Amino acid sequence: MKNPLLKVFLGAVLLQACLALAVDRRLEITPAKSAPGGQKRVALIIGNAAYKTAPLRNPVNDARAIGKALAGTGFRVTVIEDATHAAMWRAIRDFGDELAAGGIGLFYYAGHGMQVRGKNYLIPVNADLQREDEVEFQAIDANIVLSKMDSARNPLNIMILDACRNNPFARSFRSSAQGLAQMEAPSGTLVAFATAPGSVAADGDGANGLYTKHLLANIGTPGLPVEQLFKQVRIGVTRETKDQQIPWESSSLKGDFYFVMPRPGETLQQADVDRRVADAVRAEREQMQQTIREMLARQRAELEEQIRRQGGTPAARPEPVAAPALQTVSSAPTPVASASASDARLPKIGDRWEYVFTDVLTRRKQPLRFDVVGVSSEGILDRLETGGQTLTRAHAPGADLFFTNGGHAWHLSPYLLTFGEPSTGERWEAIVPLNDLNCAQLVRCRYEGRAAGTERVTTPAGTFDALKIVVEFHGQSANTAREPEVKRATFWYAAAAKRLVKASLRTVSGGQFNPQPDFDLDLVSYKLN
Repeated sequence: MKNPLLKVFLGAVLLQACLALAVDRRLEITPAKSAPGGQKRVALIIGNAAYKTAPLRNPVNDARAIGKALAGTGFRVTVIEDATHAAMWRAIRDFGDELAAGGIGLFYYAGHGMQVRGKNYLIPVNADLQREDEVEFQAIDANIVLSKMDSARNPLNIMILDACRNNPFARSFRSSAQGLAQMEAPSGTLVAFATAPGSVAADGDGANGLYTKHLLANIGTPGLPVEQLFKQVRIGVTRETKDQQIPWESSSLKGDFYFVMPRPGETLQQADVDRRVADAVRAEREQMQQTIREMLARQRAELEEQIRRQGGTPAARPEPVAAPALQTVSSAPTPVASASASDARLPKIGDRWEYVFTDVLTRRKQPLRFDVVGVSSEGILDRLETGGQTLTRAHAPGADLFFTNGGHAWHLSPYLLTFGEPSTGERWEAIVPLNDLNCAQLVRCRYEGRAAGTERVTTPAGTFDALKIVVEFHGQSANTAREPEVKRATFWYAAAAKRLVKASLRTVSGGQFNPQPDFDLDLVSYKLN
């Protein structure tokens, strides 16, 4: 071909043709067998991997495998691979029309997703996201799918989002939120996430994503109720990731659903269901207890090492003079009130609290968010997000003083009321904080606490009847000419919110030893499951 312009033109046409073939692949899969009782089952599966920015390894494989597995349980399946924005809209509209004709609906998505201002968006492969305000126009709001399900008014729907992978589009966004936001399931709906709200899930090193691998391993189990199926998935994923990834669900199901009914000749007795549920719950609880136990041991070891670096010996450190309900963080966790994993005082996985930290001097404000990712009778595991950073920490039933926000915000036992309420006037003469290095050069350095009674406090999240705890820092350097330093932190806890709702720090005298600025910490919003 002698004409170079014609060569370039034909090459461009061929490239566009190849790109067209590479996206929007659609596959219809008929049920491999009839659903129980002639039940109509419809599924829409989308797997997006061929992104120009940060392509993914497994979503197309995941979509194909899930489609095949669902067809084997009586679903009529539509699989869309590497879907553009237009293709996703068309598929969701068609899916909604099918649901309106009756039956049970299931939506599965694997690919990139993000949360922006509390909404979750599913990202088409042709999205060109340069600014945060472009997301709502170039991505698909996941709530659209829930709206289609809710409008159909069919008896049961399931949404599965394996879309919590790290978001490559958000580097230039103002928001630093990771993963997906919590979603409320409409009546008769179960929403399943590959990991807890605000967390990031693994794409996986094998043929399938980590979450989908465990979903595939359980979806064909005869006689397994859907809630129990997702519990088994959670146990498998948390065990494989050592609790770094904890799947999560929001459910408002009113009836029972089985992907596969019991085998012929078997009868599904309630006692058998109860046994399976109890076994899975026990295994999950034991795994979580072990994780929290190991993290608490690691935190205690870090504290003891900190004390040694500061010239002290853990054994010589003074203990509380009374036998208080609270303990120092370096003591063995012994609950004063027996709190079982089912105790109503305990938070639940997915519970969330959002605060605003205010520097009193500069008036600079910074948001902090805490999400519960693990619960046991031995402690609470939560994840803090602030300033684009994350910190996972275990909280034992004791006086757990630690610092966040660059060492500026004090936190004392945020779940204090979960394990027992101290009596008014009770005192703690020696609270040793974790990650505080201010005492290294001081001849006197003590944190002392006392229970100061109850107060009614108001925060942006509401008005609460709260327990008030006061902790004071006393510091004196070898230079006796310098004024001793005293800082006073006050913490308020509300049983209604299951957590700390307000805190403040004020410098009483001095100010040269302890660098923490005076601050206010207020609960802005919270969500309890």
